[in-house]
Amino acid sequence: MASAVSDYDSFVINREWPAQRHRRQVSGGQQRINAIQLDLLTCQPQTVADGILDQNTFGDFGKLVQARAQRQYQAARSLQAPLWVVLLLGGVITVVLVAMVGVKTVRIHLVISGLYAIFLGMMLFFVVAFSSPFTGVVPISSETFQQAQGA
Repeated sequence: MASAVSDYDSFVINREWPAQRHRRQVSGGQQRINAIQLDLLTCQPQTVADGILDQNTFGDFGKLVQARAQRQYQAARSLQAPLWVVLLLGGVITVVLVAMVGVKTVRIHLVISGLYAIFLGMMLFFVVAFSSPFTGVVPISSETFQQAQGA
């Protein structure tokens, strides 16, 4: 089973993760998951301790499958056009409302409007930066897989 897990780990690091950075899916991951599952199913525990270990391993395997499915979903998705329309329209409406605030001097009005515009720009930057976890400004790395491979 160790060789199947190592093969899957290498596949994720060298093929799947780089492809996800470009919003592409590569085939071969599911076959490696199936090989791990087959190894788990053919393993026959000899003692009670082996049986407990086997149960824990099946639980961890289920978490692996769920994490993989979630990773593939996250790699393929992006913010949809209606959300961008709402974000940008909301920003414009808010800027117009800030412009309508009555203050005594133009200088104070410009400071308030400028600070709000900076805040709005930062929020939009963060939406863009974190909307695509594998391709955004702050991408998720394969460091955990690399650490597991070294262990």
